[in-house]
Amino acid sequence: MFENDQYDNLKKMYKCFSRDGQSLKHMVSRMGPYITKRGEAIIMDENIVKDAKEFSTKLLALKQAVDELVENAFNNEIGF
Repeated sequence: MFENDQYDNLKKMYKCFSRDGQSLKHMVSRMGPYITKRGEAIIMDENIVKDAKEFSTKLLALKQAVDELVENAFNNEIGF
């Protein structure tokens, strides 16, 4: 769901899981590797790394996408 930007489904899961704080840990544990995978894809792409402007732009776009995900699907929950 993270990879397909399914904000609505993630939001529904968040609402269900937020009733029990322990359940949110499972969502967070899935989100961490997703962010790492996307970040590593940028860092490992030699064509992007060679161009400082493109590299910065890609990393900032990733940051913005994650921020939007947290805002739209997880109600800006600090744990995400």
